[in-house]
Amino acid sequence: MAERQTNPNVQAVSNKTVQDYLTSNFGEESVKIIRAATEDMTDDALAVKCKLKVSEIRMVLNKMHSMRLAEYTRIKDKDTGWYSYIWRVNLGGIYEVLNQSMQGEINQLNNQLEENTTVLSYICSKCSKSNVIDFEIASKLAFRCPNCKRRLYEKKNSNDEIVSRLGELKTKHTAFQGHIRKHEEMKRLEAQKRLEEMKAAKEAAMKRAAEEAEAAKLAKIAKRKAAVQARAVARKALKAKLMRAKAPKMKARAKTAKKRR
Repeated sequence: MAERQTNPNVQAVSNKTVQDYLTSNFGEESVKIIRAATEDMTDDALAVKCKLKVSEIRMVLNKMHSMRLAEYTRIKDKDTGWYSYIWRVNLGGIYEVLNQSMQGEINQLNNQLEENTTVLSYICSKCSKSNVIDFEIASKLAFRCPNCKRRLYEKKNSNDEIVSRLGELKTKHTAFQGHIRKHEEMKRLEAQKRLEEMKAAKEAAMKRAAEEAEAAKLAKIAKRKAAVQARAVARKALKAKLMRAKAPKMKARAKTAKKRR
């Protein structure tokens, strides 16, 4: 469970905007596949995990690969000659894609709103209200319909729909930027955690190395001390042996000296 919560792809698909984009571009099963791909996996393994056909898995992954949201490694079986594909999903670039897409739509709606308020257009009430004639052409026609010669009327542009959509999109964009900031903060914290873990592991390794070096040093000293003691014992034993060997001769000499007296 901890792996699923910290997996960046799972975090990404928890956002509704990301989900909508994925299902719109890669199909309804794309979110399920991404949630399942918490590690590098073959398309066959993903098919089993998602309970989908391998062809469905490959179709989604190939589409994602074309947009650089998935990558694969091809491995050849030496015995069969068949290739297997190990897939890795990476949604890291999806935030920038969506952010630019929403910002582009906002800019487009702003331009459309500005155009509707600054550009004059005219229509004929009889022929067609949908056949809009811009100001330049209408002036050349003396503001008369080219079909029935009736007078052209200025078209009243209704911006309510644009304003409503623009408001919704701006709110959505602001919320999505908040999600991006949260995602970046989580990435920063995870990177910091990895650095701290690496630092702790390095310090632990250095401590173990120092302890092992100290233990080796003490063992070497103890070995030398034991060797010195062993040599001292050996010298003492040799001296005792020599004394025992000399004892009969010394005794004989003492006896001879006593007789001479």
